[in-house]
Amino acid sequence: MADIAAWEPGRESCYILSEPVDYGLAETLTLPFKTGGSIGGTCGGQYVPPNHALRGLLSALVWHGNKHSPAIQLCGVEQLVERLTILGAPIGVLLHKPAAGLGTGKVSLRDLWLSECDVGVQCGYVEEEHNCDCTVLDRVFFHGCIKSCVKLVNTQSMGHTVSGCWFLSTGADCFTVEGGGNLWVAASTVAKAERLLHLTGRRAIGPNNASYVFEQIKIDDHAGPKCELVRMEHEGSCNIVFRDCHVGCDDYAKEDGRMFVVRGGTALTVDNFYNLQPRTVEWHYKRRRGPDDMPNLFFNRSRIYGAESPTDILSTATSAGPAHVVIRDCYSGNGVPLDDYTGVVQGKLN
Repeated sequence: MADIAAWEPGRESCYILSEPVDYGLAETLTLPFKTGGSIGGTCGGQYVPPNHALRGLLSALVWHGNKHSPAIQLCGVEQLVERLTILGAPIGVLLHKPAAGLGTGKVSLRDLWLSECDVGVQCGYVEEEHNCDCTVLDRVFFHGCIKSCVKLVNTQSMGHTVSGCWFLSTGADCFTVEGGGNLWVAASTVAKAERLLHLTGRRAIGPNNASYVFEQIKIDDHAGPKCELVRMEHEGSCNIVFRDCHVGCDDYAKEDGRMFVVRGGTALTVDNFYNLQPRTVEWHYKRRRGPDDMPNLFFNRSRIYGAESPTDILSTATSAGPAHVVIRDCYSGNGVPLDDYTGVVQGKLN
């Protein structure tokens, strides 16, 4: 294993690994509070080291530090990390704004393999932190992350674009959102995960940033019927869109699993979705002194597996309050068109 001192510095704030080997890292490697800077490996190849599971890219950072610090911390603007494996860190890559002035953001993470990290990529330490916006994740592999693959913490963490990523992290969330939003995810695969989108924030998810769009997502059959696509923990007014997505597993109803659990005045749009299943959509309205916040659920041109009626997808027994539901141009598993439905559906919980 090479030492971090063996890294070859390029121009200021740029580092390239000189060899495709493991590099021990005991302290956080920080790109400074400025514009520009990059960290890159020398090779994009994949390998399996002796007596070890998949490790990903040849240039690897192996964490030997404490149990709370990130392996790489980005504090500036227009910074880049690429062609690396990061192994065993509490946080693989952290975007953090340490002081007032120049913002942190517009960062690109490309061709990374984040393996056995507690959190793969995290934006911000606390809710009140500024910026950490407009991050691009391109061909990032999340392998064996323990808690979360991508975690958004601060309110202004927004405008993120994710494409061509792969999630294989049993028991972890693909995206944990404590604050921020405006998240767009496309052409990615969930091979194994606890859930795709987990909205846990309360004050930090506001109407100006609470938009989450997923397009061309494949939920693999091996992810299983307990892999949720959306779970909201607090009432809010989010806009969540799933378009051209595909679930490989057919056992959600059999295992009493959920696909979508939404709350408050959330608008959920599901368009051209393959394999919606019975009793997998759950909602909870938000009680107010005036008119209550009512979820708005729209399903269009989607395959509903194992359903005789379009409303079979709704789990009224575990839902609370009213929801406005529109189901249009959907069809059963054998291609037979189902009747359209528009109306208010009442959950059976108080």
